[in-house]
Parts: sequence; C-alpha cells; structure tokens
Amino acid sequence: MAFQPAYRTYSWNLRPRWHGGWKEMMEFGAECLATSRFDTVVPLEFVERMWAVGDEIIEQTKDDPEAKKKLWAYWHGARTKRLLGELWAGVEADPFWQGEYRDYASVMRARVEIRVGDMNAARETYKRIPQDASAYGPPHKTSGFDRNAAAGVLREIDHDADPRAEQ
Repeated sequence: MAFQPAYRTYSWNLRPRWHGGWKEMMEFGAECLATSRFDTVVPLEFVERMWAVGDEIIEQTKDDPEAKKKLWAYWHGARTKRLLGELWAGVEADPFWQGEYRDYASVMRARVEIRVGDMNAARETYKRIPQDASAYGPPHKTSGFDRNAAAGVLREIDHDADPRAEQ
C-alpha cells in the first residue's frame, strides 16, 4: 500500500503525545524502508519519521539535553547510517526515481546529510540536482525547493558561496 495519508495518520498516532514513543516512530520508518518498495515513496517514510522524531524531541523536551543527545545518537548511529545507505541505493537503482522524483529525493538526501552533519556529502548531492529542477516536489508533495535558499543553507554552514545560487 502506498497511500500516503494512511502512513501519515498512522505515524501521527505513534507520537508520544498519543501514547506512542520515539522508538515506535523510528521503527515504523525502518519497517517502511524494509518493504524495499522503491517503485513507490514508501521507503522515504524512513526519513519522514526521522524528521518527526526530531520535531517531537525538540517540542517535548525543549530544555532536556539528555533527550537531544539521544536524538543526536540516533541520527549518527551505525544503524541509521546503514539504513540511509540502503535507502539512497534503492532510490538510485529504481527507475521510478527519475526526473522530478529524482530531484525530490536528491533534495531530501541533501537535507538529511545537512541534518546529520555530513556537509561534504550534502554539497556533492546538491551539485547533482539539475539546474532546471522543478520548484516543487512530486505531485504527492506540496513542499517546494528553492535553490537559492538551499544554497544559502550550505553557505551558512561552510561559508563557501555556491556560484549556482546567483543564476
């Protein structure tokens, strides 16, 4: 099943505020990735759950440094790195992820690489996003991609101007 609203509703109910937990949220993302349904957006739920867990930790534990350490450990842990490697390899290999979908996955990948602190990888991923990339994600998404904003994030992080941002 690749009906995104069902995944969103189920994952929302896994949040701690609804008697779920961060671990359950992370495991749901890993289960979605384990489907290996790279002909759909289902494996990207792994990344969506990473964002959601981060949001929950920040929201629920604003002043709790231990919770933030757990989040950091999760995002930088060997299992997460392995799962992200599987995700990106599957996306690269499946014909579904061409054109606009490839651009969307590349933007998501760069965002993940920035979030986990791998600026060199984020820079390389960003360079592979075509100049004529759609300003919007695939039809199932409403979020947009602003090349200048993305370049600005990279500039802020490593203080190197991306010459493509001025085009």
